[in-house]
Amino acid sequence: MSDSVQAVLMCGGLGTRLRPWSYVIPKPMFPIGERPILELLLARLRKHAITEIYLSLGYKAELIESYFKDGTHLGVQLHYVRESEPLGTAGALNLLRDQLR
Repeated sequence: MSDSVQAVLMCGGLGTRLRPWSYVIPKPMFPIGERPILELLLARLRKHAITEIYLSLGYKAELIESYFKDGTHLGVQLHYVRESEPLGTAGALNLLRDQLR
């Protein structure tokens, strides 16, 4: 068994409190400076040697996947899990139960 740490980031919310902006851009893609907030979080995880990262996606998942792809350009390995309907935190983690150590 590997000693590496995995991370799960919940990226599936609708961003209702951020409307009207979230009609176009999902919350994880909101810019902080010139980069999406999710990119900053991924960089922080990599800085702490956490490079295997699962993203639980829902709303506008395709925008996140097309931007980050497999994550190699950021020095991480991304795995995507899509929720067909909002499942909440426990539901999203349940989808990952076989992948997480």
